Amino acid sequence: MGISLIGPLWMRLLVAALVGAIVWCVRSKSYASLSCRSIATSIMPGVVMVGTFYALALHMHATLGGWPKAIGEAGFPPALVKHANWTFWYFEAMILTVLFAWPVALAVCSLISRLRHFMAHLSLFAGSSALCFGLMLLGPSQFLYWWWD
Repeated sequence: MGISLIGPLWMRLLVAALVGAIVWCVRSKSYASLSCRSIATSIMPGVVMVGTFYALALHMHATLGGWPKAIGEAGFPPALVKHANWTFWYFEAMILTVLFAWPVALAVCSLISRLRHFMAHLSLFAGSSALCFGLMLLGPSQFLYWWWD
């Protein structure tokens, strides 16, 4: 198994775990017992992530009068650099949480019966995070070019 297969295999396992958690929650009717507050709390990290991403895009376009001409932060005002750094930090924290902490939490909650009711929260968190990652890909192409490099 080469290094190039680890990424796609890991992503397939994460998607399978998310689909399995959602199916379990729907079949066990776990979502029916969730309050509006707990649903909002579960989806809020993903919403904040996509919100900070597009806020950075708007901030950048308004401050620079267009999209960056080069990769990096050279020539950016300090407020824009701080905003970009905070957005990068939050994005990295979300990626690490979804890729590493979420599968462990899901495994623990599925193995311990008194924690199974948290699987609905975890599946909402992962599903909203995946949806928000997808929404980030709909950004302006010039901004996405700068963002990914």
